[in-house]
Amino acid sequence: MKQFHLLLRFIKNHYALLSILLIGSCLIFFRLGLNSLVSFDEAWYASIARNVYRDHQYFRLEYNDKTFTDHPPLVYWLMVFSYRLWGMSEFGVRFVSAILGVGTLGIVYSIGLKMKNKSVGLIAGTMLASSLWFLLRARSGNLDVPFLFFTGGTIYFLATSLNSKKISPWAAVFFALSLLSKSLVGLALLLPIGYVLYHRRRYLSVAHIGRFLIVIGAIVLPWYVINTLHDPSFLHHHIFVIALRTEDLHLVAEGPDLDQSLLYLRSGIGKWFLLSFFGLIILALRTFKEKPSSIEILVGLWLLAFAPFLLHAKTEVWHLIPLYPPLFLLTASGLLTASKWGVESVTGLISLPIKQPQLFQIGLVALNTLIFIIAAWQIYQMKELLYKDLGFDAEKDISLHARALPGDLYLKDVFFPEAIFYADRHIESLGFSNSAYQDLIIKLTQTNTARAQFIISNLDQKDLARDQIEHQKHYCNEMYCLVTGVATPPTDYRLGD
Repeated sequence: MKQFHLLLRFIKNHYALLSILLIGSCLIFFRLGLNSLVSFDEAWYASIARNVYRDHQYFRLEYNDKTFTDHPPLVYWLMVFSYRLWGMSEFGVRFVSAILGVGTLGIVYSIGLKMKNKSVGLIAGTMLASSLWFLLRARSGNLDVPFLFFTGGTIYFLATSLNSKKISPWAAVFFALSLLSKSLVGLALLLPIGYVLYHRRRYLSVAHIGRFLIVIGAIVLPWYVINTLHDPSFLHHHIFVIALRTEDLHLVAEGPDLDQSLLYLRSGIGKWFLLSFFGLIILALRTFKEKPSSIEILVGLWLLAFAPFLLHAKTEVWHLIPLYPPLFLLTASGLLTASKWGVESVTGLISLPIKQPQLFQIGLVALNTLIFIIAAWQIYQMKELLYKDLGFDAEKDISLHARALPGDLYLKDVFFPEAIFYADRHIESLGFSNSAYQDLIIKLTQTNTARAQFIISNLDQKDLARDQIEHQKHYCNEMYCLVTGVATPPTDYRLGD
């Protein structure tokens, strides 16, 4: 009985957080493993994690028998743990992003609670939980949401340090884990970290800062050192080609396309786009009346740290996901300020039987209700994008049929990562360029590829028959065929257009 009362008290004290976590879990986990993995990047990362799972090579990642150094290993390690729990299935691949997506909602709520009150966390969490691209990535075996979880955790523990005489060691741990999640994008957090160090400079000793850096280095450096020793060109590829997305030493390879980036942001957060601008404007106006709190400055610097994504010419829609949590937290704070100003204006002009604090509480309830209605409507509108059963997957089907066949396997199409995951074997890509068909013919007619298997489209198979290229069909579905090469090339053949 005592435990039951403790449970009720816990629910009463944390009902807002529990609501966010429960609703977020339903939105993210519903039909999570229903559809097949998709190429670029989900099936790609799933294959890397499978290699770690089997070979136990935790610091030397491989993909299709080649070393992979685009991103650090943390998320793949977590996928290995998920494989042990749920098996090497679609659900097992996506579980890490899903559970950390729910955790991110809890972190956002907790930061909002520290900023002002439950409403800030509840509004920001609701906005994030109903944003299309957050849900898409939380339901996908990708790196974005795990990275978001660790960046959010870094900010939360930095926030707990704002009124402390030392920086929480958990801030160092989460920052290091963000660096091990997705290339070096997490270095943007040096801006809010620098603010906290400056803000608490009177209380921090050199030894304390040294321990903070040691924790980070102990977590991050082993993977970087091992791969640098193995390949001297590793850092150039990892930093400039992948992290900065440019082949040379320039930070931005092309001019910024702000209009395109704003369009990506709008498509990612939907109806919260205009509301966010309103909230930020109100927050900016408030700074003329009162100084922002240290935690609001921290969250503002969090937003500013990732704002350069809006200016990068190669930004894609998912690159803007790190902007969502700080944007929504500041928006929520601005909306509460607007609500407060509205109540003060009404009570200043009209004499009401309700006292101002009571009227403000009514306004908070109305605001939270409005946000929840908008969120529910937005989720309803995008339900087909999130939860639709895509049914038969021809790419998965043909890859599974190629799994048990002997010989080398070649693919003439674009679904390379998905084919590698489901065929579970090394694949040589013939590409999808104009010359790929001629390359296919050459491979088919080479003596040493007599037992090789080729995954091609049905149209390609018809072209081979038209051009009298000798081959044997093993299996075809509605889109693809699995064919075998021949030992003796034809004496004469013509290439199709």
